[in-house]
Amino acid sequence: MASLTAWVTLNFSGAMIHGQRRLGKSHCAEFIKRYLSDTIGYRISVTLLCVRKHDAVREGDFLDSLLRALGEAPPTRGSKDQKMELIINRFLIMARRCPARKVVLVLDDAQRLEILHFEILMSIQNELYHLYRVMLFTLLVGQPQIKVKRELLIVSGEKQITARLMADDVEFVGHRSLDEVRFAYNRFDQHCFHPARSGISFTQGLAPEAWAADWRLANEAEPIWNEYVGRREEMGVEPVEEASMQALTTMATYIYQKYANQAGFRGLSPDQVTDVVLAAGLLQLETRAREDASGSEGDSGEEPEDD
Repeated sequence: MASLTAWVTLNFSGAMIHGQRRLGKSHCAEFIKRYLSDTIGYRISVTLLCVRKHDAVREGDFLDSLLRALGEAPPTRGSKDQKMELIINRFLIMARRCPARKVVLVLDDAQRLEILHFEILMSIQNELYHLYRVMLFTLLVGQPQIKVKRELLIVSGEKQITARLMADDVEFVGHRSLDEVRFAYNRFDQHCFHPARSGISFTQGLAPEAWAADWRLANEAEPIWNEYVGRREEMGVEPVEEASMQALTTMATYIYQKYANQAGFRGLSPDQVTDVVLAAGLLQLETRAREDASGSEGDSGEEPEDD
């Protein structure tokens, strides 16, 4: 979130996050939508658009998808100009709620975007800023192909696209140390609230008796991490020391639902740690995803679905 906060604060118009499948990029996009305002310090609207696959690239299809993401029903007989006007108006409404007059658009599976899509996004940015002084920041979230696409755009002379929408990038990787896992689980204990802004953390709300007895999810970080890394090593999953946010979240949910909400719970036993990792660590799923990625190297066909 630090890079994203800096991009928005420094008035970047676009940047990208790229990473391998099954590391939790889509979960990251959802997290941004929910918590960016808390992180940046003022209210800012975030729209999430999942880029769809289409057999042909059509302006109308993309505008319809963007309208739906903005909560608007696409007009059945509306022209492209009418659709653009609806999109602009929706962003203006959102910008009025932000003291900095900014809005954010996150595009998940952004490796599917083509030049026409980028040109539409730049047109929306231009109209919002030049006519209304509203900044639209676009965040492209996708698989490594999006970084390759940026290089191809530069080579083909489309530097206006890369300078505007891909000005900076961050590689999305999993948690690669015990400290990172402990930090993530501490967020469940102290900083992630349900309901939002209620002041009641996930751990406090889902395991009240254990919470009162000073149990915290972060207490389980070390045994979970050691068991998880050991299983990855046995299965030959590379890199060995890496846990996706999706895996950590799934294991946390499993702990809350199966163990932490039980009367008298004060911590996981070794057998329970093993159960958590095997049942909720998504190791088999990740193994298949890595095998698919290895088998598709050099393949120029359609990319597989992301998480």
